[in-house]
Amino acid sequence: QLEGADQDWIYAGSRNEVSYSSLAPGTYIFKVKAVNNDGVWSTTDRRLRVVVLPPFWKTPWFIAVCTALLAAGLWLIYHLRMKSVRREEQLKNTFYQQIADMEMRALRAQMNPHFIFNSLNSIQKYILKNDHFAASQYLTKFSRLIRLILDHSNQNNIILASEAELLRLYCEMESLRFDQQFEYTIEMDPALQPDTVEIPSMLIQPYVENAIWHGLLHKDTVGRLLIRFERNAKGHLLITVEDDGVGRKQAMELKSKQVLKKKSYGMQITEDRIALINRLNHIQATSTITDLYDEQGRAAGTRVVLEIPQLPVSA
Repeated sequence: QLEGADQDWIYAGSRNEVSYSSLAPGTYIFKVKAVNNDGVWSTTDRRLRVVVLPPFWKTPWFIAVCTALLAAGLWLIYHLRMKSVRREEQLKNTFYQQIADMEMRALRAQMNPHFIFNSLNSIQKYILKNDHFAASQYLTKFSRLIRLILDHSNQNNIILASEAELLRLYCEMESLRFDQQFEYTIEMDPALQPDTVEIPSMLIQPYVENAIWHGLLHKDTVGRLLIRFERNAKGHLLITVEDDGVGRKQAMELKSKQVLKKKSYGMQITEDRIALINRLNHIQATSTITDLYDEQGRAAGTRVVLEIPQLPVSA
């Protein structure tokens, strides 16, 4: 009898050998009893401990090794796949960044000729009027302004101090060109450090131009323009361009009566640039335009507020 395999004793007769096949791995006890010629059985049996070893592919160490190799293989495949996905994502982001940067350069390139064209027309006006002193003054300011523009022509951002200087020169030129029909003020929050804060270049100028051309120049009295830089509670740069002109509604009515209507691209280009700035820098810059009214409900100007999360100074 083989304990664990046989249910009962097996009579072997004259056979002196026995065989078992397909035994499961494990430990067995092989028991033998003998009988003499008189038919008397032995009172005790002989026992033999038999150990059937499993095949190597069923051993715990082999299973552990295979499991470890499988896990390592799956991890390697996952790691290589993630690395490939990150590489593709990085290439895609780089590609989109380059496209956005090219779009930004194209939009900024459209702004410069737009402004330069208006300035050259003003110089021409003074020359035709034989007002050489005014032409010389205007040309001096214009050359300084062009120098500032050229210095930053290849940069998406400029420091706040340079932008404020650029706006100051622009307002001086427009005030000179329109015979002091408006006064301007540029205010800088003392909490700001204009030499260590960057903003997108030529972003504010179209709003200032719009305030002068469509708001202040239609007034019968001297208009006032305010440009203010400050920091809000969120730490963002807040830029306010406010005028006490005729307001947007009357400006549109006056424009509709003009015989020769000239389409203005400055504001649309600026809105497109703000959208691109948000994409390039992963920020949420916004612009808000508010119509102002006096106590009698009459139009009293326009306020534009730009909110830009501050950008660090480029290295």
